[in-house]
Amino acid sequence: MAQRDQLSAERRQLSAKHKDLSARRDRLAAEREQVLARQDSLETTVRELRTYVNSAGFRIVEAVIRRLRSFPVVFKTIEP
Repeated sequence: MAQRDQLSAERRQLSAKHKDLSARRDRLAAEREQVLARQDSLETTVRELRTYVNSAGFRIVEAVIRRLRSFPVVFKTIEP
């Protein structure tokens, strides 16, 4: 009888541990999904930025900015 009680107690402990581990697994799986979604979003943003940086419009704007920076200080706008 004592062995049966011991086995029953051990089974309850293992069952509780299993429940805790299952909850942790589910929480980690949800966090992983969020991380993967964020990663996809960031990869899309990086792709869009690379496309923009490689575009002709970006190169034109950068050239104009470089040219404006080369003007003497007298011609630059004064910020308040």
